Amino acid sequence: MAGKVYPTNQQPQLNGAYYNHKQHIPPPATYRAAGRRRSCNPFCCCFRWICSLLLTIIIILGIAGAVIYFALHPKTPKYNLLDAHISQLDVTNNPSELSYDITFTLQAYNPNKRIGIYYDDVLIFLFYEAMQVGQSSIAPFYQGHRNTTILKSNLKGQRVGLQQPMATTLQAAITQQSIPFQIQVKVTARVKIFIWKSPHFKVKDNCNVAISPPSAAAGARLLSQSCNAKWGI
Repeated sequence: MAGKVYPTNQQPQLNGAYYNHKQHIPPPATYRAAGRRRSCNPFCCCFRWICSLLLTIIIILGIAGAVIYFALHPKTPKYNLLDAHISQLDVTNNPSELSYDITFTLQAYNPNKRIGIYYDDVLIFLFYEAMQVGQSSIAPFYQGHRNTTILKSNLKGQRVGLQQPMATTLQAAITQQSIPFQIQVKVTARVKIFIWKSPHFKVKDNCNVAISPPSAAAGARLLSQSCNAKWGI
């Protein structure tokens, strides 16, 4: 009995479960669906946003500060002690006391073109061998642009108590016609730029001076000075 022959172009019948059906393979663990972004941690996103904002503010302030600096070109005010005149100077040993009358002439120079200065408080202290023997003040004033202001301050003291060694050295300085004093000027000021006024800042100027007494041949006058100014808030 001859075997049954199938046509060569005809495929055998397959089970329906496998016919024209691809096997499903699960994606790997590292697979990300296309078009989906990883979600950002809220804390990290907020931190990045704050850093970006701060950097932008710093850049803007830096540019603004540079523009203001080059537009105003601020310069430091200058202070100078022009003269010191003693009209009275008496020292006693028993008791050790000092009586004096001294007038100081000060110069304040504002070199700025567009910056004015308000001097709200000016105090002057007089020291001998680190001991304060007098104090005075100057009335508040405003100094305009590129202005030179001459100030006078008078300090008087009657029967100011001294230690015995200080009275002895002061009498020797009078005999030598060169009396060493220390002058301290404390200033509280503000600057004015157009209509804006700055917060208060402080200037402290310390000067070591030598003054001749009224009994000197050339009279009472300023012999020498050495000053050092410090700025602060």
